[in-house]
Amino acid sequence: CRASFTEVVRVPSLSSDPDGWFECVDVEGDGRLSKGQVLEVLVTQFPLDMDKAEAAIDELWPRWDLDGSGYVTRAEFSTPRTGLLAYARAHLLKVPEAP
Repeated sequence: CRASFTEVVRVPSLSSDPDGWFECVDVEGDGRLSKGQVLEVLVTQFPLDMDKAEAAIDELWPRWDLDGSGYVTRAEFSTPRTGLLAYARAHLLKVPEAP
Protein backbone atom coordinates (compact mmCIF):
# COMPACT_ATOMS: atom_id res chain seq x y z
CA CYS A 1 0.00 0.00 0.00
CA ARG A 2 1.40 3.36 -0.95
CA ALA A 3 -1.17 5.46 0.86
CA SER A 4 0.21 8.15 3.09
CA PHE A 5 -0.35 7.93 6.82
CA THR A 6 0.40 10.01 9.87
CA GLU A 7 0.55 7.35 12.56
CA VAL A 8 0.70 3.64 13.23
CA VAL A 9 -1.86 2.22 15.63
CA ARG A 10 -1.86 -1.21 17.21
CA VAL A 11 -5.13 -2.99 16.44
CA PRO A 12 -6.77 -4.14 19.67
CA SER A 13 -7.44 -7.81 20.19
CA LEU A 14 -10.70 -8.96 18.67
CA SER A 15 -11.15 -11.44 21.51
CA SER A 16 -10.49 -9.18 24.49
CA ASP A 17 -11.52 -5.78 23.11
CA PRO A 18 -14.07 -6.16 20.30
CA ASP A 19 -15.28 -2.57 20.70
CA GLY A 20 -11.73 -1.26 20.44
CA TRP A 21 -11.14 -3.53 17.44
CA PHE A 22 -14.22 -2.14 15.69
CA GLU A 23 -13.21 1.46 16.40
CA CYS A 24 -9.69 0.87 15.14
CA VAL A 25 -10.81 -0.87 11.94
CA ASP A 26 -13.38 1.88 11.33
CA VAL A 27 -10.69 4.25 10.05
CA GLU A 28 -13.24 6.74 8.72
CA GLY A 29 -14.98 6.87 12.10
CA ASP A 30 -18.39 6.55 10.48
CA GLY A 31 -19.58 3.62 12.58
CA ARG A 32 -19.34 1.06 9.82
CA LEU A 33 -16.82 -1.33 8.32
CA SER A 34 -16.20 -2.00 4.65
CA LYS A 35 -15.23 -5.37 3.22
CA GLY A 36 -11.79 -4.02 2.46
CA GLN A 37 -11.23 -2.80 6.00
CA VAL A 38 -12.32 -6.13 7.48
CA LEU A 39 -10.28 -8.17 5.03
CA GLU A 40 -7.08 -6.18 5.55
CA VAL A 41 -7.22 -6.43 9.32
CA LEU A 42 -8.24 -10.09 9.51
CA VAL A 43 -5.46 -11.12 7.13
CA THR A 44 -3.01 -9.09 9.20
CA GLN A 45 -4.12 -10.45 12.57
CA PHE A 46 -4.72 -14.09 11.66
CA PRO A 47 -2.81 -16.62 9.56
CA LEU A 48 -5.16 -16.41 6.58
CA ASP A 49 -4.48 -16.80 2.89
CA MET A 50 -5.53 -13.53 1.23
CA ASP A 51 -7.30 -15.14 -1.74
CA LYS A 52 -9.20 -17.64 0.41
CA ALA A 53 -10.08 -14.98 2.97
CA GLU A 54 -11.37 -12.67 0.25
CA ALA A 55 -13.56 -15.43 -1.20
CA ALA A 56 -14.85 -16.32 2.27
CA ILE A 57 -15.68 -12.70 3.10
CA ASP A 58 -17.51 -12.28 -0.19
CA GLU A 59 -19.61 -15.32 0.71
CA LEU A 60 -20.16 -14.31 4.35
CA TRP A 61 -20.73 -10.58 3.83
CA PRO A 62 -24.50 -10.82 3.23
CA ARG A 63 -24.81 -12.69 6.53
CA TRP A 64 -22.98 -9.87 8.35
CA ASP A 65 -24.39 -6.91 6.39
CA LEU A 66 -28.00 -7.42 7.40
CA ASP A 67 -29.39 -4.26 5.81
CA GLY A 68 -27.53 -4.75 2.52
CA SER A 69 -25.82 -1.36 2.77
CA GLY A 70 -22.43 -2.74 1.76
CA TYR A 71 -21.09 -2.06 5.24
CA VAL A 72 -21.19 -3.77 8.63
CA THR A 73 -22.44 -1.46 11.37
CA ARG A 74 -21.52 -1.88 15.02
CA ALA A 75 -24.92 -3.50 15.68
CA GLU A 76 -24.46 -5.91 12.77
CA PHE A 77 -20.91 -6.65 13.93
CA SER A 78 -22.24 -7.67 17.35
CA THR A 79 -25.30 -9.63 16.20
CA PRO A 80 -25.40 -12.86 18.23
CA ARG A 81 -24.74 -16.09 16.30
CA THR A 82 -24.56 -14.47 12.85
CA GLY A 83 -22.48 -11.30 13.20
CA LEU A 84 -18.86 -10.81 12.27
CA LEU A 85 -17.80 -10.97 15.92
CA ALA A 86 -19.67 -14.25 16.46
CA TYR A 87 -18.07 -15.68 13.32
CA ALA A 88 -14.60 -14.59 14.40
CA ARG A 89 -15.07 -16.07 17.86
CA ALA A 90 -16.24 -19.39 16.45
CA HIS A 91 -13.87 -19.74 13.50
CA LEU A 92 -10.83 -17.56 14.06
CA LEU A 93 -10.56 -17.31 17.83
CA LYS A 94 -12.17 -20.69 18.60
CA VAL A 95 -14.07 -19.15 21.52
CA PRO A 96 -17.55 -20.56 22.16
CA GLU A 97 -20.30 -17.95 22.22
CA ALA A 98 -22.16 -17.50 25.47
CA PRO A 99 -25.74 -18.84 25.38
